[in-house]
Amino acid sequence: AVLLITALWWFTEVLPLTITSLLPMVLYPMLGVASVKTLSAKFFKSTTFLFVAGFFIGLAVERWDLHTRVVCTIVRRAGSKIELVIGGFMFSVWLLSMWIS
Repeated sequence: AVLLITALWWFTEVLPLTITSLLPMVLYPMLGVASVKTLSAKFFKSTTFLFVAGFFIGLAVERWDLHTRVVCTIVRRAGSKIELVIGGFMFSVWLLSMWIS
């Protein structure tokens, strides 16, 4: 049931995804499915924190429209030749995904 509620809230975005993703961490101990100690061992591994940090950087980039400013600056400097514009888009996507990941 918790999985279905979480999936439904994830797809419909009833709450922000960052809050919805923590829903099992709250509901499992309340419903007696798993203990807090077991859940924290699974949720808070080093790789999980790496992903969470990437998500937070992505949210900050989106919040301040940094991605739009980077793309507009690079494409503007690329000029009007279609090859350079496409290259500018490719470079900006590479740069942003490298920086966030």
